[in-house]
Amino acid sequence: MFGSKNKQPQAEVTTPTPKKAPTMLSVIAEGIEIGGELQGAGDVQLDGGFTGTIKCHALTIGQTGKMDGKVEAEQVTILGYLKGEIRSKKVRLKNSAHVVGDVYHDVLEVEAGAKIEGRYSRKMTLDTKQKPAAPVSLAAVKDNKAAAE
Repeated sequence: MFGSKNKQPQAEVTTPTPKKAPTMLSVIAEGIEIGGELQGAGDVQLDGGFTGTIKCHALTIGQTGKMDGKVEAEQVTILGYLKGEIRSKKVRLKNSAHVVGDVYHDVLEVEAGAKIEGRYSRKMTLDTKQKPAAPVSLAAVKDNKAAAE
C-alpha cells in the first residue's frame, strides 16, 4: 500500500576529489649561467650553471648542471656537480653526482659511483662551534647525595 515493489536503484553519489595543482617546473638549460637567489614553491631543473642560493620544493641538478652555493628544498636529486651546502629532507646522489660540501638531510640515497666530499648529517643543523660536554664528576654527585641525607 505505502511501498512500491518497483523501486528504482539509486545511483551512487560520489564527490569528485580535488585535483592536485600541477607543480611548476623552472628549467635553467645547458649553456645558461645565472647567479643570485632563486626562490619559489615549484621545482627547478638545473642543466646549466648557477652561483648563489636556490630555495624551492624540489631541485634536480642534471648531468650537465653545475652549482656553487646553497640549496634549501624538500627534495634534492643530483646527477651533476654541486659545491656548497644542501639542506633537504631527502637527498639523492646518482652515480654521476659530485658533491663537495656540507649536506643536512633526513634521508640520504647514494648510488655507487657518486663522488662525495664533505660532512653529512641527519640533523638539519651542524654546530661546529659546540664544545664537548664537561665530564660528570662523581665526587660532586656523592657530595650532593650526602647533603640530601
